[in-house]
Amino acid sequence: VQMEQGTVTALIEDHGTVRGVRYKSKNGDELKIHAPLTVVCDGCFSNLRRSLCNPK
Repeated sequence: VQMEQGTVTALIEDHGTVRGVRYKSKNGDELKIHAPLTVVCDGCFSNLRRSLCNPK
């Protein structure tokens, strides 16, 4: 298990499936990571949850 800490700026999607995220690390680097499972756990007022429920 690899744990990364940062602020997600965008989801990486492929045909409607989340494949990873773009994020800003604690030191300000903008990175992306792909994963077989992406868990959004940033609360009931989550911007990511809202974007998944109401895609643009």
